[in-house]
Amino acid sequence: MSVRRMLSNRWAVAALLGLALLVRLYVAWRPVPFLLRLNLPDDAYYYFLIAHHIGAGDGPSFDGLTINNGFHPLWLLVTLPLFAGEELGADLPVHLALSLGALLDAATCYILYRVATRLAGRTAGRVAGLFYALNVMSVLQATNGLETPLGGMLAASPARWSPGGRSS
Repeated sequence: MSVRRMLSNRWAVAALLGLALLVRLYVAWRPVPFLLRLNLPDDAYYYFLIAHHIGAGDGPSFDGLTINNGFHPLWLLVTLPLFAGEELGADLPVHLALSLGALLDAATCYILYRVATRLAGRTAGRVAGLFYALNVMSVLQATNGLETPLGGMLAASPARWSPGGRSS
């Protein structure tokens, strides 16, 4: 492969991932009242409050008093640092968590591009990546504050990431 083709492919992939991330970050940084009407369910706030209470030293609790186990541990682990401090205010940690979801979903877009490229060629990979990058449901699921983008990225990951898995 020539250097020119390799660079053009890298630019195309970078543009694809940039587009996926830009669309998701646009949604993630909309005002919280708008997000509550669009795609941010109350379940996300269960996770956010539990993370906040752990950070405040109250343990895994929704109300700061009663221990709770109604959360996804891996998502809680990655969002905990975002909600641990009081100084961030009410909305900034929410936007940061949604931005993290946007990053994870952009990674999913890249994984999809790579898998489709490997199975059907570069054009198919670009088309699959573009469809995923601009899919409204994918964007909304990535920015809903739930564990969805983390679970999606892990589910899309190649077999080499699974215990004992192999990829050729």
